[in-house]
Amino acid sequence: MARLAQQQATTQRRYTRKKTKLALVLAGGGLTGATYEIGALQALDYAFGGDFSVTDFDIVIGLSAGAFVGSLLVNGVKPADMFFGLQRENPFIQVIDQLDIYYPNYTEAISRSLTFPWKLLRHWIRDLLGQQPIDYYSYLDSFNELLPSGIFDNQRIEAYLRRNLSPEEGRTNDFRELDKELFIAATDLDTGERVIFGDEQHRTTPISRAVQASTALPLFYKPVVIDGREYTDGAIRKSLHIDVALKRGADLVICINPLVPFYHDKSRKPIRVLSGPGEHLSEKGMVSIAHQVMRILVHSRISSGLEKYRRQYPHADILLIEPRRDDDQMFSYKLMNYADRLSIARHGYEETLEALLRRFNHFAGRFRKHGIRLSRARLQVALNRIRQVPDDSYDLIERILYPQQKQRKPLNRLNTVLNALERHLAQLTGSPPSSEGTSSAKVERAA
Repeated sequence: MARLAQQQATTQRRYTRKKTKLALVLAGGGLTGATYEIGALQALDYAFGGDFSVTDFDIVIGLSAGAFVGSLLVNGVKPADMFFGLQRENPFIQVIDQLDIYYPNYTEAISRSLTFPWKLLRHWIRDLLGQQPIDYYSYLDSFNELLPSGIFDNQRIEAYLRRNLSPEEGRTNDFRELDKELFIAATDLDTGERVIFGDEQHRTTPISRAVQASTALPLFYKPVVIDGREYTDGAIRKSLHIDVALKRGADLVICINPLVPFYHDKSRKPIRVLSGPGEHLSEKGMVSIAHQVMRILVHSRISSGLEKYRRQYPHADILLIEPRRDDDQMFSYKLMNYADRLSIARHGYEETLEALLRRFNHFAGRFRKHGIRLSRARLQVALNRIRQVPDDSYDLIERILYPQQKQRKPLNRLNTVLNALERHLAQLTGSPPSSEGTSSAKVERAA
């Protein structure tokens, strides 16, 4: 019943606002990127003030971490519910466990270690029988085959989504049953070509499997096999895939990108290393160098892509929301940060509010064209409120970022009591009980 109420609210908002096609593009960025996007989406939802919700987008495009978030969003799962699904059980979405994200690829590792000696022996016998000079470098190179194709296996992420997108939850794991358009980008590992799950050629693949393919971060996760093809991260070919939305007639495209290259100004705020203030990013080691290089590559493609699409589609408004270049806090989080997910969500929320205020006239003008209003005062109040909360005050952060959750918990308990009371009265009277959703629907409507 909650999903039905959500669909009715979405239909009403679509009817009352201007008839334009609105699209949301969610970029990659690992677990850190997904959590940042959840916070950013909550900020947008608050900023829209009821005129429009982030669950109302006509088109949602997700790649890598954004595919995970987008698949839940088109099924009516609010950002607040997604956030709580990252850390605790709640009535609306199951919790995602740390093992779901860091599930070791042990089966492939064991299989390769058992079969490799025999492969090496057969190779040596072929060389011996062929009376060819033995190339010891080729033998050394073949030891790469001993390594698995990824450290972890993201099959449990697929299972998590499959459970949460089931019909029993009032959702769907089928692209064809959605009332919105969802597109998930992945990369064919053997050909290097882009594949868009959800388009006409790839609509029969379950959404959870498409997300599994798109989130298969190279080396971190093993490639995902679908219909005999191996797929990996959807961010390899393009960083946003905005063209998918524009070719389908989107008038407004909002892009959320969690990864930007860090601009290190040592004269203003030097980086911190063990010995104190650092001169260069390289002092933090090769991991930070690799992190910065990846961000540079991702962002350069985004910048060139935006210029290209704005020229090709002058009628469309394309808005980009991302962290500031000097955001040292966001740079300090590694891609697959699980421990700091609350802080990252808070940061995404705060940074998005700040970005909307910093360029208020720009954003408000673009949104107004498509029937969405922004209030500067509303944004400023929300930003001031979150800034007053200490970083370690979990309950206060939770209450401010996700106030709906506090309201839903007693509502859910009331629904549970009412359903139990109905069943008990039915047993006493001998009459058949009404469906369990009846009381829930009454309370939902009353709320």
